Amino acid sequence: MRLTVSRLATDRWRCSRNWLAVLSRTSAPPPVRPPNEDTVLLTGALRELPARQRQAVALFYLYDLPVARIAEEMAVSENTVKSWLSRPRGTLAGLLAANGVVADMVEVQ
Repeated sequence: MRLTVSRLATDRWRCSRNWLAVLSRTSAPPPVRPPNEDTVLLTGALRELPARQRQAVALFYLYDLPVARIAEEMAVSENTVKSWLSRPRGTLAGLLAANGVVADMVEVQ
């Protein structure tokens, strides 16, 4: 029994030693910067949009999907997607301008 306890203690010591060696080689992850003010304002403005429009805007601008693919994905016509992309531009521009964000940020090609 003494031999078993001794081996278990040795194994535990080796594991902890190896774990400490791994910890000493790795460093803490770099600190994450907080979001800038424009990001917070844009996120707040996007929350003002209806869910379907917000989804269309995200698919088009964040995922770079074409209008046809978004229409297929959302099971609506392409014209509906185009209107969902057109209306929020004006809404977002107004909301962001009211908060002092530069209009160039919300201008779309």
